[in-house]
Amino acid sequence: LFGLAPALHASKPDLNIVLKQDSAGTGSRRGGRLRGTLVGVQVALSMVLMMSTGLLVRGLYATHTIDPGFTYRDISYVTFGLDGLPYRGEAARIFQQRLRDRVASLPGVDAVASASDPPLGEEIALIVIRRPGGADTESRAAQLNAVTPGYFSLIGIPILRGRTFTETEIANARADAAMTPVIVSETTARNLWGDADPIGRSLDRVDFVKRQVTGSLQVVGVAADAQVWPFDGPP
Repeated sequence: LFGLAPALHASKPDLNIVLKQDSAGTGSRRGGRLRGTLVGVQVALSMVLMMSTGLLVRGLYATHTIDPGFTYRDISYVTFGLDGLPYRGEAARIFQQRLRDRVASLPGVDAVASASDPPLGEEIALIVIRRPGGADTESRAAQLNAVTPGYFSLIGIPILRGRTFTETEIANARADAAMTPVIVSETTARNLWGDADPIGRSLDRVDFVKRQVTGSLQVVGVAADAQVWPFDGPP
């Protein structure tokens, strides 16, 4: 676009103007320097745009070809909230179960699962955990995602050890938050227990402000690592 008008102008030169410019001498040289400066600025801007475009295309290609460790093609998710609705406790659980059942009955739907945070979502629930009896300095932040038993099979994250949740465990966890079954990632299990079997081990859930133990998490399974956080976060 920058070069279109000058190109059209140069393709039909006015000989009278050219002769006058040649006779002007100094004025012609000044005009030549000005044009040279503008051309240099144009080339510099064009190079910046070319490099920026190349980086954007490269980033777009990487985004579309990267393997996050879970399946995201042919999967749709819908967000909903119960704020302002008369659903609390058991009524909320029944409503969500009925919603999953009705969605599962739709034509073309193979499986349905619920999760408090979808993969690569912007909202992340963080908790503080540590091994039982560990010092306060051993506490670390972890992402907590409440999911239904079919979540891992739906998005294709394999369970490497142990098993997925059961409906009974989830019901008991709602009734008694003191003991909650959890599935940890492969890296988390290795960081906390090394090569030892993590199945059946427990973790303390710690209040971030008061640094007091507020509950216990019992490991029932180990899932393969997956980039469920946005891509700038840890697996």
